[in-house]
Amino acid sequence: MRNILSWLLLFAAAALTVAGAVLGWLYLAVRWAMAVSVVALLAFAAVVLIGAMKGSRGS
Repeated sequence: MRNILSWLLLFAAAALTVAGAVLGWLYLAVRWAMAVSVVALLAFAAVVLIGAMKGSRGS
């Protein structure tokens, strides 16, 4: 009985470790995706602003 219990505890610990690692990687991936999208939005806004300024200056 004690052997089964120790195996269950070991399995639970391994499952928790794997779940924690997966959640950590997902959290990092989401943070990276958010940072990349924010940078892309800022770059797009800068390009649009520069284009608008050049257009108004040319006319």
